Amino acid sequence: MRRRAGGPGDRPLLGGTELEEVAASRAESLVIDGVRVPVCAPTDLAIGKMIAGRPLDLSKP
Repeated sequence: MRRRAGGPGDRPLLGGTELEEVAASRAESLVIDGVRVPVCAPTDLAIGKMIAGRPLDLSKP
């Protein structure tokens, strides 16, 4: 895992793929229990799961 430079709000990147870069740039920042957390858009999460291709990721809830 590597970190994307950006000061105190550095975001971990797993593979540094273009998808991760785009998802990180579109992430919203939410405050959870006083901690600011980047959260990806639902579409980016779904695309990431489709690319992963694991049966668990592709199954419907």
